[in-house]
Amino acid sequence: MTWPFSAKEKNLTMLWKVQKGEKASFLAGTVHFFPYRFRKSMKAVIRPAETVAVEGPLDEASMARVVEHGSHGDPRPLMEALDQATLDKVAQLMGCSGKSSSLKSPLLLLVNPKPPQTLAEKLQGMRPWMAFFQIWLQFIRQRGWNYSMDLDAYHLAGKMGKDIFFLESIEEQLDALDGIPIERIVAFLKDMDHWDNHLEQHVRYYLKGNLDQWPFMTIGFPTRCASILDKRDPILFDRILPMIEGGKSCIFVGIPHVRAIKPLLVKEGYEVQQQVS
Repeated sequence: MTWPFSAKEKNLTMLWKVQKGEKASFLAGTVHFFPYRFRKSMKAVIRPAETVAVEGPLDEASMARVVEHGSHGDPRPLMEALDQATLDKVAQLMGCSGKSSSLKSPLLLLVNPKPPQTLAEKLQGMRPWMAFFQIWLQFIRQRGWNYSMDLDAYHLAGKMGKDIFFLESIEEQLDALDGIPIERIVAFLKDMDHWDNHLEQHVRYYLKGNLDQWPFMTIGFPTRCASILDKRDPILFDRILPMIEGGKSCIFVGIPHVRAIKPLLVKEGYEVQQQVS
């Protein structure tokens, strides 16, 4: 699928003004990767803010820790749960050849470090969630999904001299990733033939700012699980609330979390009004 990139910059519609009395802040629902950018909208809401919050550390050292942690595991339970037809599709996507499922030891790979030729070699040593994200990123990047809203928000806030607050530690985020059920990953990989349709619906509803319908478009995605959402939503809310109470904050969290956080803010007496910046 090709995407209409004639206008790569879009207005951010998944944006809410949160206000009580004279204290006002912004809550933005992000997606980690997207085919469009929202930098102009982000600048507009970050500029008056004193504090900018993002879900977790986005510096290079923290990102390296995610890769290191995800690269110390065993992908075999994932691969063994997939049928041959799905394995063949994944191998083709990843540019692999051959159907060998044997995993070489790290020592053998060091002795003979030629480029991986099989899917098993390509995913060698990865935790199931890391293997999945490698596959998913390959798929979306082939379709031009090269922008990260979280990174854009983080870098813009840094350039504008704002205080940046991380809502979680890297340890908390890794623990959440480790809790993604392998069954959800397997089910989503088996649904590869419908991924393009999922992406199209995802983009359409996100750009419309339709929060009520958007989650149903991606309900089967592996991270729509208790470890990533149900367990984290109340924690994120508790850490967001002091910043909202002080006003002049801009909070960037994944769009699925907004569905849980919005009613909690209303319960606390805040007016939550959707914006188009």
